Amino acid sequence: MVEIREVDGITHAGLLNFMNDLDAAAPRLQAVHLLRGIWLVAVDENNVAVGFAGMTRPGLDQVQRCYVLPEQRSIRPRLWRRLLARGAELGWVRPADGKVATIAAITGDRPGDRSILLVDGAGECQRWTLTEELARKIRRELNQRLD
Repeated sequence: MVEIREVDGITHAGLLNFMNDLDAAAPRLQAVHLLRGIWLVAVDENNVAVGFAGMTRPGLDQVQRCYVLPEQRSIRPRLWRRLLARGAELGWVRPADGKVATIAAITGDRPGDRSILLVDGAGECQRWTLTEELARKIRRELNQRLD
């Protein structure tokens, strides 16, 4: 059984950065992200971290991240739902038609294993496999729009 815990970003910076760095395409987390964010860590029955998700306050430096170890991918929707619900409580994400706004993420652990994941507030997921080139193009475009 996996438990999801809300953690302090600064106190758990080492773990969050380690988990974030497991996705080679993900930009590094900055201290401001860790300080101004909601950070969740998923731990297994042995108290070992198997995933994380985080979101910062809206603004020019806003980030949204989620990474789950490949063998624990089934918990990703639950992790996103919990993050989105917490973001909605704080007013950081806006409801749309009674749901929390859709989140898009590019996922994957290795080149050639990238996909785009759309998750809505109910935790419903849709996934499409991408080529590495297209994944890089989409990531650049999303990052530019968030800057």
